[in-house]
This record gives sequence, structure tokens and C-alpha cells, in this order.
Amino acid sequence: MEVITYSLRNEQGRSDEYYRDIAAFADVALHEAEVCAGPLVTEFRSFLQATGREEPRTRAEYALELLALGVLSRVYGPRLPHLGRGEHGALTLAQLDELLDRLAAADAFEQEVTRLRAWRDFWASRPATAAELHSVRDLGTWFEGAGLSALGRYTPNVERFLAETHPRYRGRHDQVLCGRRRVEYHLNMAGVEILNRAFRPAFRATTRKLVLVPPCMRAQPEESCRATQSEFGAQCAACTPGCRIHQLTKLGEKHGFAVRMLPDELRVLSAGTTHGLGDAQAGVVGVACALTDIHGGWELRALGVPAQGLLLDYCGCPWHWHPAGIRTDTSFDELLRILS
Repeated sequence: MEVITYSLRNEQGRSDEYYRDIAAFADVALHEAEVCAGPLVTEFRSFLQATGREEPRTRAEYALELLALGVLSRVYGPRLPHLGRGEHGALTLAQLDELLDRLAAADAFEQEVTRLRAWRDFWASRPATAAELHSVRDLGTWFEGAGLSALGRYTPNVERFLAETHPRYRGRHDQVLCGRRRVEYHLNMAGVEILNRAFRPAFRATTRKLVLVPPCMRAQPEESCRATQSEFGAQCAACTPGCRIHQLTKLGEKHGFAVRMLPDELRVLSAGTTHGLGDAQAGVVGVACALTDIHGGWELRALGVPAQGLLLDYCGCPWHWHPAGIRTDTSFDELLRILS
């Protein structure tokens, strides 16, 4: 199998070992975030309650946001015209503003920017900004090294792709998405695991389940696929027995979940809809590649939809990664574990 940037299978044909590794690494990352920034998370939650900005979320979600800020400030911060290392290598509040503006302009970090602007307003309300931003930057430094050690074998070709293939993406709409650095793959992998843990109680409380899969998993090209359109994404018509979406649909019939291809807009799944599955709102499992799944999780949470994320074992769609397209796949065993 051609590995374009990442593969969860690690030359084993299965991704079981990856899921053991990512669970262990998420434990380590959350512990490190608590050590470095535990009191900061506590104060931030109090700030949100006092200002009425949002209902408090789990500590793990805020820890992930700080990990994201630490990583993104290292990856994108040095490219800003006026962004150097401040005192002790930390960002200043003004430089953080520049970083967030740059990310917002890139049109690929909407969810990150939405969450990090709340942190920016929190830091603007207090005097200890410099030291705290320094600790967040240090957290990003730690994550880069630890993530490479724990997950690097699942991202073997990212640097080669960036050096040899990505230069041809100049001017394309997905230039920023496909140009993400190796540490960003690791951040998103850990992020999916962390968000799954945070969202799991609400997901488990739902009585019906909907699995959303990308069209790159189907066996037939778009013009030959007979899937029928529905309000919440295309539904498999069982035209090709060997199609993984067909097989997943049959598995759903056995285990009591529905399968649809991802709709163009996730907002059709907003809280209060029935997903065509009866009277109760469904919990959603979103299947996507390593660079996009976490964004879907954040977006669904904002829409009030209980969700879980599941990664494609590798990327290969013709819209972003491969001119002819490589049919993608995911772990049915891990999906059943999520749904259990």
C-alpha cells in the first residue's frame, strides 16, 4: 500500500497497535499539560463562568487547546513579520494577536482560532500573561519531541511529501491543509483521542448511532456509485459487494447503527434534528483523515451533537492527496469498540 503521509497500519495490515499507542500517549500528554498548566486551566474555567462566555467544559478539552496553542505558535509563529521570541522565548499578547490573525486568514484553522481567542481574552484580563505564555510555548516544545517519539512511526512520509509533492500545491485551495507539519499530524491524532474521551458520556447517552464516512472509502468512482442522496448524506445502495462502505452498512444493520457518507455541511446534524433515525437525536461517529477529524469533532460539539471521531487508516482521496485516488479504509474493530 502506498503511504502518502501517514498510515496507522505501520506495515502490519491492521491499526490495532496504533490505538494502543495513541491511548497511552494521550495519557502522557494530558498529564504533562496538567503539570505545566493545571492551575491555568482552573483559572480559565473560572474566567469563562464569570464572564458567561460559555458553559465550562472538561479539563481535558482546555488542555488540548493549550497543546494546540503551544504547537501552532512554534509552527506558524516564527513566520510572522514581527514575531520573534519574546522574553524567555515566550509570545507577547500582541504577538499572539498576530498569530491568531494569521491563522484566521489561512482559512484552515477556524475551530482553533475560535477557541484560542477565548484564551487571548482571558490573558488580556490578567497581569501574568508573559510567564503563562512561556509555559504554553514550553508545552508545545515538549509535545513536538514526545509526539515524534510516540507516534513518529505512523507519519513516516510527511517530510518527503512536503519536500517533493507539496510545492505543486501552490495556489490550490488545500495548500494550507496539505502543507501541515508532522507535529500537527501528531497533535490531531492525540486531539481525536482526547476529545473522544471528553465527549463519550454524552455520546453513550444517545439511543441511536450514525456513522459518517468519507466518499473516498467507496469502491466505485463518483459517477458510478449508486448511493442515493438523503438529507444527512448519501446512503449506500449496495451496488458493489467489495465496497467498504457497503460492508460497513451491512455491519450497521447487524449492530444497530446507520451509515451515511459525509454531508457537505455538518450543520445539517445540529442539535434537535433526528437524522432520519427516529425520534431521538443520534450520536455521531465521524470518520475522516488525521488532519480533519478533530475539526469535525469541535464543530459537532458546537452544534450540540454528541460525537466520536475515528481516523482513516491512511489518506488517499483524489481531492487532496492522490491524482487517481487510493481507496481508503478504517478499523471496523475500533468502530465497534467506540459503539460498544
